[in-house]
Amino acid sequence: SKISLNEALGKTSLRLKADGVLHKGNPYIKIDELKINELSFNDYTYSRIDGKGYFQDKTFTGNLRCNDPNLTLIFGGSFSLSNKSSNSIYRFNLNLAYADLQKLNIDTRGGNSKLSALINIDLRSTNGHVLIGNASIPQLVYTDDQGKHNIGEIKFASVLEQEKIRLNLKSSFADLAYTGDPDLASIVDPILACTLSRALPSIFISDMPEWKNRTFDAVAVIKDTREILSFLHQDIQI
Repeated sequence: SKISLNEALGKTSLRLKADGVLHKGNPYIKIDELKINELSFNDYTYSRIDGKGYFQDKTFTGNLRCNDPNLTLIFGGSFSLSNKSSNSIYRFNLNLAYADLQKLNIDTRGGNSKLSALINIDLRSTNGHVLIGNASIPQLVYTDDQGKHNIGEIKFASVLEQEKIRLNLKSSFADLAYTGDPDLASIVDPILACTLSRALPSIFISDMPEWKNRTFDAVAVIKDTREILSFLHQDIQI
């Protein structure tokens, strides 16, 4: 089920100290102090959140800390707030020391559900809205009623060369590599149409995606998926 922002956001108490220059199209805002004493979202009230930073060229740079009893994290870096920018950046580090997903009403399956992670992102969006750069999750640990599951390190890299994109993902549960059209939908849609059009003709009867002589190379190596599947669903084991 989907939760709209208006329905999920509740009572909020905060203090903000900022100054800036509101130029049309390119405002500059400096946040010297942000303190959130109370923020209700999705039927949970967050507390003890503070941060600072500045907004310029449609990009926010700063840091945010949360010392809520059920959520402890430190965020720092830069990210673009406009998806129309031809060179949007997403460069930040997230130290998620502790998150009780059950108490935060994120995981509603019942039972123990806790997460900790380190996330490093250094990506840039090109003119075609293709993300290139590097991302890594050096640590990802999920805890449920069965105990701790160390999902391990995950690394992602993408490079755009001669109108082709090279994607690589390495992890303890799978290794993936792809070289081809940067518009992944242009590859995925024709494949789905070719494989499913007979079984599900009503989906493709009016608009069959065209292959248009596109080529790609892809390799997938599936490893031990038990730890990652424990996070995605408690009842699945492979």
